[in-house]
Amino acid sequence: MWYRDAVFFLSDRDGVMNLYRYDPASRAIRQLTHYRDYDIKWPSLANDGSGRIVYENGGALYLYDIARETAARVPVRVRVRTVDHQHLRPEDRGTLIVVIREYAGSGGDSVADYFRKYALGPIVGKRTWGGLMGIGNELPMIDGGRVTVPNVSAWDVVDGRSTWIVENYGVDPDVEVDNRPDLVIAGRDPQLERGIAILNEELAKHPPVQPTRPSYGGTR
Repeated sequence: MWYRDAVFFLSDRDGVMNLYRYDPASRAIRQLTHYRDYDIKWPSLANDGSGRIVYENGGALYLYDIARETAARVPVRVRVRTVDHQHLRPEDRGTLIVVIREYAGSGGDSVADYFRKYALGPIVGKRTWGGLMGIGNELPMIDGGRVTVPNVSAWDVVDGRSTWIVENYGVDPDVEVDNRPDLVIAGRDPQLERGIAILNEELAKHPPVQPTRPSYGGTR
C-alpha cells in the first residue's frame, strides 16, 4: 500500500504476520506492529487521505494511524432483533453453472470435475489445464531455488474401472466459449457473458420459487 513517500506491507519475517514500512529513498524497512499470537490479515488503506490502515488480528478490527504510529481496536456493536430468519436447504440452491478456462489447474480442475460428477449444472468456457498432480518434498538449491517432487495425484472409478482422472487432459466444457483477445482487451468477458445468458435462460424456464413458512401454532 502506497501512502505519500512510503510503502506499507505485511511480512512474517519475525514468525508472525506484522505491518512494516519501506522507505524507497533510504531503502529502510521498519516494523510497525509487534503481534506475537495472531497474523495481521486483510489490511486496507483508507481512500480519504487520512493515512489510516484497517486490518484484522485475532478476530478483532484495528485502525493503524500512520502519522501517530499507533493502533487502536475498533469497537464493533451488533444490534440483535427478534427476526423470523429463514434458510434454504442445500438442495434448494437454484440454477448453477461453472465457468472454466485453459489456465485453470489444480483446484480449478477439481472444482470442474466434481461439478460434472454431481451434475450440478452446465460447464462453460475452455478445457481446463489438467494439472492435478500435487508436489511436495521441496529440495533447496544453492542458488536459492527449489526442486519439487510430484507425489500426489487423483483417480476415480469411471465406467466400472479405476482410472487416473484429469491429469494431462483437464475437464471439457459443456459449452465451449473462447475469451477472444480483442473482446478481452475491449473489457468484455465472453465466457462470463455466455454463462450469465445461460443462467437467465434457465431462470426463465424454471423461475425460482420462494417457499413460505407455515403458520405458527398447532401440533402434529
